[in-house]
Amino acid sequence: MKLLLFLLFPVFSFAQSFLKLDSIAFSKQVDILVKTTGKDFVLSKMGKDQTVDYLIYKSSEETLLITYYTVKDGENKNLNVAGVKRWNLRSIKGNYLTLFPVWQKFVDTSADKDKISKEGYKMKGDFSFKELDSPVWLLRF
Repeated sequence: MKLLLFLLFPVFSFAQSFLKLDSIAFSKQVDILVKTTGKDFVLSKMGKDQTVDYLIYKSSEETLLITYYTVKDGENKNLNVAGVKRWNLRSIKGNYLTLFPVWQKFVDTSADKDKISKEGYKMKGDFSFKELDSPVWLLRF
């Protein structure tokens, strides 16, 4: 039983660290994700379209798109309970070589860079890493 919990810990810790975050924790987690790419990205734009909020980071060579959504944790409109605003990461879109270190650090520490790139798709737990249009990939939480 202890071994099973030990083996499942990385999956639990990843899922917990990117869901229902307060504003400070969300900002820190996004910063960690961006730094894990190893590139010098700078926040270029924050926005919202019909269903998703997004952050666009740019470097001199490429763009990184991070999508997220917010919820009101504990909200109950029937009881006039406002709830607390929480942030949840949804996905990161960018070049394969930029996103692979994020996948390897937070989802699958034994991931094979060449194998995943040839297969074009990888799932582990609730997380997916798939090719959209080479070299652009999507890492979904």
